[in-house]
Amino acid sequence: LSAAVAVMQFNGFELPDPGALGLYERTSMIAHSCCPTAEFAFVDGDTVVVTALTGMEAGEEVTVSYLEPAGLLQSTPLRRSRLEGWLFTCRCQRCTWPADLARGFCCVDPGCRGTCFIPSVREDSDAHEAQAALATQPCDACGEELRG
Repeated sequence: LSAAVAVMQFNGFELPDPGALGLYERTSMIAHSCCPTAEFAFVDGDTVVVTALTGMEAGEEVTVSYLEPAGLLQSTPLRRSRLEGWLFTCRCQRCTWPADLARGFCCVDPGCRGTCFIPSVREDSDAHEAQAALATQPCDACGEELRG
């Protein structure tokens, strides 16, 4: 019984009806990514439709975000903490990118349209590495550094 509860907890979809969960043979097995290739929506009550968000190659993995759209706008550490209950660590391209793409600032040069990003903090970072991550990377267009 506990295995069945775990399957529903981690693979079940919250249906539009309050408190209802649905388990779907294929859709419930779609993996998470913070750079999802697809999204799902319910139609006609409990029918789930998966729609591609990107042009996908044959054989490419279909992924969805387990976070709501606003959650995808958060920094990498916040997204990681929101996913802790799923018992995995996201290793998508966005979460392993050296810069935190949710934490960019306009270049200090008013004539430049580039962005300075705060480096991502790895899950296994020590306090020194985490402190160093508070520094920014130079502008991706002109190389100017953001000053605080």
